[in-house]
Amino acid sequence: MKHRNRRLLEWGKNLLILLLACSALYLAARTQLGRGVFQRQSGPGGWREETSMGEQADLVRPVRMAATLSAGDELTRYGVQYDTDGCDSLFQRAARPLMEALSCAQSPQPVSRQAWEEALCTGPAIYFDLLGEIPLNTLAAWLGAEGTALEGSARRLVLVAQEDLAELYYQQEGTYYLYAAPLVTREQLEEALSGLSGNRAQFAFELEQYAHLDPDTLLLPQSPSLPEYTAANPLAGQVEGSELLNSQLTALSFSVDTNHIYITSGTQVIRNGNDTLRLDEEGNLVYHALAGESTRYRLPPRLSDQIEECRALAQATVGTLCGDGRLCLQQIRPTGETLVVEFGYVLSGAQVQVGSEGYAAQFVLEAEQITQFTLRYRRYQAAPEQALVLPELQAAAALQALGRSGQELSLVYTDNGGERLTPAWYTAGKGGA
Repeated sequence: MKHRNRRLLEWGKNLLILLLACSALYLAARTQLGRGVFQRQSGPGGWREETSMGEQADLVRPVRMAATLSAGDELTRYGVQYDTDGCDSLFQRAARPLMEALSCAQSPQPVSRQAWEEALCTGPAIYFDLLGEIPLNTLAAWLGAEGTALEGSARRLVLVAQEDLAELYYQQEGTYYLYAAPLVTREQLEEALSGLSGNRAQFAFELEQYAHLDPDTLLLPQSPSLPEYTAANPLAGQVEGSELLNSQLTALSFSVDTNHIYITSGTQVIRNGNDTLRLDEEGNLVYHALAGESTRYRLPPRLSDQIEECRALAQATVGTLCGDGRLCLQQIRPTGETLVVEFGYVLSGAQVQVGSEGYAAQFVLEAEQITQFTLRYRRYQAAPEQALVLPELQAAAALQALGRSGQELSLVYTDNGGERLTPAWYTAGKGGA
């Protein structure tokens, strides 16, 4: 009997240990420890699921990033660009610290160019390049921060840990600013970057041979390798009553039961009440509201909510049919009494220049209403062939020979309606390098 009781006692201890272990794993998956253990999972939307962010965050994912790593007294840097999976993986680590920094950011202070460069060369630090100039309150809201009242807009940001608190630097129209971010700690950044090792990424301001470029041009030791892409109009051949066209009209709040559709000069004209859509043979869908007569696209009063309405329309239309491409928020610019919101396509971390204007979707906002929009439907598919790209040093030398200095050198896919796209070096202005 005594031996039997001892066996029962041991069995009970083992069961208790097993239950405690399972409980610890469950709690770990739901806490900060769990983020460190499980956040490396991949899959569509995986990084958003791990950071509890909405689909809006997909349109503000960086196209290039760099992490400055500290190991004792030594600093190394890991950079990634023209690599969608690699950039998403690093952003998966850094999205939460960035969101928390934006949520607690205090009043911005102007700083010098030297202070910006020192932040890039301090570890631990994370550099974000969003491709487009984005209002900071929109960036914060789309990453999940609540109730922020941030000023300004930014394309490039640096989150750096000092001894006692973190600091968030950003650029706006050639001026540099600093936000204190007291709720983000050095330990958080070190944890987010744990396991990374340097790959000798550098910025142009650190290399004499690239001194004539935009100083924040990110450079990696290996030449970029990007695929070619095929391109097509996904709405080609779609006529009245087709399932795909109906799905797009429904996404735009045009009821398929009350539309009147006719064709003139190769353009489909879709009438619904006082509103008209025009779809041409190249896949360009254009809407103009009749002055004072349309209320189809009324908007809420807050700017961030208005931008969100535009995002939802872009994502539900061109965003669903772009194949291997993805959308990004490209720019927001005032023009007199109107506000223009533009979204662009991105392939393999490189911007797509669609036609002469460049955008995939453009919305014109006036008096709390969308009064015009243009949607450029394109479907992209990666080809098996890798594009032949001139090495950066040679492209930079060609740029210098043309007498251009201070401009950013980046790869861009130009889409003029052809069936195949190849990346080429472009400067911040127009024209290939």
